[in-house]
Amino acid sequence: ALAHVATAIAQSLTIVGLANAWVSLKMIPVTCFPFGKRIVDSGGYF
Repeated sequence: ALAHVATAIAQSLTIVGLANAWVSLKMIPVTCFPFGKRIVDSGGYF
């Protein structure tokens, strides 16, 4: 998430990069909390 914020700040320094900065910020929930994942007990060693 910190990399996305740093990228958004760097891209927002130019007018052309403002749209890309917004997309970088919108990607934070997708990368931090991937959809379609379930935590399943594998019954393994631990």
